[in-house]
Formats: sequence, C-alpha cells, structure tokens
Amino acid sequence: MSILDRIQAASGQLADSEAKVARVILENPKLLEHYTITTLAQSSETSTSAVLRFCHTLGFGGYKDFRYALTSELQAQATTGGADNPLREAARGMAEAVGALADLQAADLELLASHIAQASTVFCLGIHRSSLPAEKLRMDLEDLGILAISARDAVQMTHLANLVGERSCTVVFSVSGTLGNYRAMLDAGFASSGHSWLVTSSARPQLAGQLGHVITLPSAHRVGVAAVDEHPIAMAFVELLVQCVRERMAARV
Repeated sequence: MSILDRIQAASGQLADSEAKVARVILENPKLLEHYTITTLAQSSETSTSAVLRFCHTLGFGGYKDFRYALTSELQAQATTGGADNPLREAARGMAEAVGALADLQAADLELLASHIAQASTVFCLGIHRSSLPAEKLRMDLEDLGILAISARDAVQMTHLANLVGERSCTVVFSVSGTLGNYRAMLDAGFASSGHSWLVTSSARPQLAGQLGHVITLPSAHRVGVAAVDEHPIAMAFVELLVQCVRERMAARV
C-alpha cells in the first residue's frame, strides 16, 4: 500500500489536528518537496507537534523520515509511469499544464484585467515561492504605468492593509490555497474593500471563502507529474493576464 493510500485509509481514525495535516498532504502531496515541518503546520493551521503525531501515527520516526519516504515514492511513481525519460515526462507535464491555461474562463481573466486596469493601486501578494508570480505581476504592471505594490510575508501584508481602498485591487497567489499565514492579512482587513482575487492551483482552496474571486490554474500534478513545481505555471498565467491588461488600456486610448 502506498503512503498516500495509508493516509487515506487512516483519515477516519485521526485526531482533528492530524486530519488537517492529512487533508493538506492528500490535496497536493508534491508540496512536501518544498515544505518544512513548520510550513506544513502553518498550511494545515495546526502545530509542529500535530505534524509529528501524524507522522508517528503512520509509523515514521519523525517528519524528515516521512517527507523523504513520500517524496521518494512520488518521484518513483513519476519515473515508472511509462516515461522512458523522466526529464521529458516532467517537461511534457509542465507543457500540458501551461497549455491548459488557454482553457481558463475568459470572462474571469477579462474581469480581473478590468479590475487591475481601473484600480488606483494593485496589491500583489504571495508568501514564500508564491511571491515569485506576485513580484512578476508587480513589475509588469509598473512597466504599464500602473501603481502596484507587492508583499511576500504576513508582516508586510499586515502593514499594507491600511492602504487598501475602494478602488484597490488585491491579487493573492497561493498554490495550496490554504489560510496559513494569510489569516493575519485577512484579519487586518485586506479583503474588506476594493476587488480581491485568489490565484491558486488547488481545487478546494480554503482562501476561496475569504476573497471575492478565484481563478484556479491547471496543475502539473493533476496530469501525473508529481515532481514539477507549480509556480512556473502561475508565472505563465501572469504573462497572459498582463497581456489582457495591456489590451484593456490600449482600448481606452
């Protein structure tokens, strides 16, 4: 039985805090390639002690043992899944996911572009690796003459909250879509005015109920490539989004 199957089978017997850890892992197990025990605890809104108890329940000595076993298993599955060349298989999965951006709801993309083009200030937010597409969006919008501000951690976001107004637009990037460190930002009122958007790879993001609009990106993980980082897909999405904003602005001239 695979580790993910063991987690699924044990889900009904786990304590509430351990069940939260299980849900985050089952939703996107490849995130563990990058997650420390602290990051996983934050994403699951639990504690490092809860993560350790979860690992012990599955029969592992600690988080490092569990993380190594699961990531090794995922990489082995990707390699033996019919691909003669693992690099080619990873590239194929990434290309398929990026190509699937064309299937996004055009109405959602156009609405976000409209909100950005009309905003007094655009706040581009992302924590850890999700700060990469957020920072790219900020730089690209500044090239278009749009006032944009980025933040990459909860402290910076909280400090910016008092700048949010009715004509602001907030774009939050989060692959997992979990509340985690974004809770402080939301408690500070970041999504209480203006337009707010979540860009995520998760099919069931916890942040969906906290922000006004959600765009769900295609995922390389969903096409069977567990070892591919999802954030380049978000970077490609930013390229499409900025092109839409550019067209909106040109139409107004």
